[in-house]
Amino acid sequence: MKLFHVLMGGAEHRALRLFDDNSLNLLIAASMLTFETRWKKHLDLIHKKKEFLFADSGLLGWIKKAGPEAWEYALKPEKVLELQLQVNPDIVAHVDIPCEGEILKKLRTNRPTAITQTLYNADWIVNRKEGGDERLRDKVVAIVVQGYSEQDYEKSLEYYEKFGYFDLDPEKYWFAIGSVCMRKPPELFKIVKFVRERIPEKFHVHCFGIANPSWVLRMRDFGVNSVDSATGSVAAGFFKFIDRGGKKRRLELPKKDKHMFAAMVAFNWASLEAQIENGEKAVYSLFEDEKFVGEEA
Repeated sequence: MKLFHVLMGGAEHRALRLFDDNSLNLLIAASMLTFETRWKKHLDLIHKKKEFLFADSGLLGWIKKAGPEAWEYALKPEKVLELQLQVNPDIVAHVDIPCEGEILKKLRTNRPTAITQTLYNADWIVNRKEGGDERLRDKVVAIVVQGYSEQDYEKSLEYYEKFGYFDLDPEKYWFAIGSVCMRKPPELFKIVKFVRERIPEKFHVHCFGIANPSWVLRMRDFGVNSVDSATGSVAAGFFKFIDRGGKKRRLELPKKDKHMFAAMVAFNWASLEAQIENGEKAVYSLFEDEKFVGEEA
């Protein structure tokens, strides 16, 4: 199971310096590159420390900043790809539109339109890669399955199967599950299991935005191969550390500055990595009890 740590800005570049070279999987969103330009100064450091670098489209970031105007990015996959390629990623995802109700309201659109545009953007990038676009030659393309209900995801999966996506080279393509970052068990597990079972086993499947380490371990049980999380950085922003089981606990510190923040980020990333590597699991079964060890406080 690979855990990708989401780069959000701030003092995270200081945290990166505390890790061995080629030891972290990192994710950065194209939207981040438009309003958090300081990352461009640290690309050498990112590439020195990363094992794999994933460039997501990050439409949610633009939605938070621009509201309905973010829809323009959904319609311009070429513009977003150009942003993503600025960081020379190993994996790149096409523009996908989150399908949660509140997000769709902000975009002033509806779920069928969001899913249709996501499928169009998937076609766009796959056609570029299959057509020999030199920019994508050494990149893995992540094809995003979007939706909200099982029926929504089924529609996307049926489209990908019909047009031959399940026959693509698994060395060149991943699949990714969207619109799950705001969900909690048991609904989260139900959707992930539903989607993973319908994607051929040969493909690497990534799940966007899984916050809790015990949930990450359940992703692995369902056959998910990687996830990303901003939990470590977000917790550090409130000067909280992530302990065993994923609980966030506040530190009472005499001084809170950029160096302490960087140390907190590094600690939280290392804590999440260790918990996943050691295989700590929730003590409750998904189908027996709705309580889970490590649920966020």
